[in-house]
Amino acid sequence: MPITLTVSTSSLNLMAADCKQIIANHHMQSISFASGGDPDTAEYVAYVAKDPVNQRACHILECPEGLAQDVISTIGQAFELRFKQYLRNPPKLVTPHDRMAGFDGSAWDEEEEEPPDHQYYNDFPGKEP
Repeated sequence: MPITLTVSTSSLNLMAADCKQIIANHHMQSISFASGGDPDTAEYVAYVAKDPVNQRACHILECPEGLAQDVISTIGQAFELRFKQYLRNPPKLVTPHDRMAGFDGSAWDEEEEEPPDHQYYNDFPGKEP
């Protein structure tokens, strides 16, 4: 079955070429391994991805006309660009000190607030909703 492969820094997407139905969409952080272009299997690319339904699975793509090397290079470039983006904007680690910032006192000795005094329909004898 011919497919269209789309690779970006966020995901790898497989779509049926004839009906445009998405076969798989794997976020890059769920892909743990990719390989291809070996002399013995020059027309194949394989990658391992984790999805919420099937756990971890190996996906094998047969690439016509020597495209396997281009496909694996493209996947490698996407990982490299994603890593460079991460290095430019690493996630901020939250320290215990950061968690306590803005905290004025103990949670144990706070006084409970009185609930507001509202007139509800069930506060009136004989009144139904």
